[in-house]
Amino acid sequence: MEAYVRSQAVATLGQVGGAEAEVRSALLVLAQDAATEPYVRSQAVATLGQVGGAEAEVRRGLLVLVQDSVTEAYVRIQAVATLGEMGGAEAEVRRGLLVFAQDPTAEASVRVQAFATLGQVGGAEAEVRSGLLDLTEDAATQASVCIRAFATLGEMGGAEVEVRRGLLALAQDVATEASVRIRAFATLGHVGGSEVEVRRGLLALAEAAATQVYIRIQAFAALGQVGGAEAEVRSGLLVLAQGAGTEAYARIQAFAALGQVGGAEAEVRSGLLVLAQDPTAEASVRIQAFVTLEQVGGAEAEVRRGLLDLAQDPTAEAPVRREAVAMLGQVGGAEAEVRRGLLDLAQDAVTETSVRSQAFATLEQVGGAEAEVRRGLLDLSQDAGTEASVRRQVLATLGRVGGAEAEVRSGLLVLAQDLKNGEEIRGSALGALCYYFPEDNEVQAALKRFTGNIP
Repeated sequence: MEAYVRSQAVATLGQVGGAEAEVRSALLVLAQDAATEPYVRSQAVATLGQVGGAEAEVRRGLLVLVQDSVTEAYVRIQAVATLGEMGGAEAEVRRGLLVFAQDPTAEASVRVQAFATLGQVGGAEAEVRSGLLDLTEDAATQASVCIRAFATLGEMGGAEVEVRRGLLALAQDVATEASVRIRAFATLGHVGGSEVEVRRGLLALAEAAATQVYIRIQAFAALGQVGGAEAEVRSGLLVLAQGAGTEAYARIQAFAALGQVGGAEAEVRSGLLVLAQDPTAEASVRIQAFVTLEQVGGAEAEVRRGLLDLAQDPTAEAPVRREAVAMLGQVGGAEAEVRRGLLDLAQDAVTETSVRSQAFATLEQVGGAEAEVRRGLLDLSQDAGTEASVRRQVLATLGRVGGAEAEVRSGLLVLAQDLKNGEEIRGSALGALCYYFPEDNEVQAALKRFTGNIP
């Protein structure tokens, strides 16, 4: 059984409900089985927190995982997170987390997460503080991990001087990667460091002409969040966004950052429209410009018209057309016009099936053409030429539309049980089955077979 399918089945168990004791024991077996794929074990751990019941037994099982140095780090860290969410038995959990957090053989990033969870549990503030400070002072700890440790310390309080001093040292270290320095300055701003120093440092990084343009945009964006230098942020981002020598994706990112800062809405809209409506630009660039324009707001009609044009452009690549179609469901307005355009696209036999499937899905969002959508989806689902990944999406959309439950159920069961299909298709088909038909006996049987450990 493919690991992905098993992990999907395990995740679905937490949502279906019923037979909690049986499900719980099976999940504990999966979580603790060293021969099981790590991300299936991690999913089992996460699902244990959702199932509920027998908290003491679950907590003991998770603590065994947390303290097992042989278990993969991300399984252990999921166990830490689940313990934090469950709450209760604080003393026992605290002892278990301390063993993990103080283990010098564990990765520093994992230890920081364990200390952070320990801070949430409470009652070991001194150990958390000293442990995190020790990690930040260890030359082997990566700068990005140190920033996370300092951020956790800043939230806890009680080590303000050390936190500010450490973050400032990282932020001002010219040997450190620029993007990491920006994060250090931003974190310093959040924990109450000197705003003057934060602004000065970020501005120096943002205005350095030799620095990569994406890093400069990131620095300007961070400076915008700190506040107090709006004029410099606005003018700097405008220069980058309107620069003829700046590549298109960077210009879009600069316009997006400028939109968040505010005060230059007209320039943002007009600049993004130029990029989005440029017929010589790559379709993927135009899509990204439309996405950003939709987020900024104020140009809905132009966004709608442009997305329809892209969706109906037979020369554009299928993924770009699919994204344009999907976005049409988010923009809103002019439903009749959008519906007509999507119906034409969905019913066009020449158009690639994945684009047609997405058109039907967006039509279902827009509403008002249920009969045509249902008929079109049924035709696509029963067409032997429709590939499995598209058929799964078609059946899922059909399930939302309603009125064809028998066809949806049988179609999804075929997809989920056909070993020729990839694990992602089978897993997502199984998830859809459990969502639409949670109490169906055949679906329950399939779910139990896929998890592999439930009798």
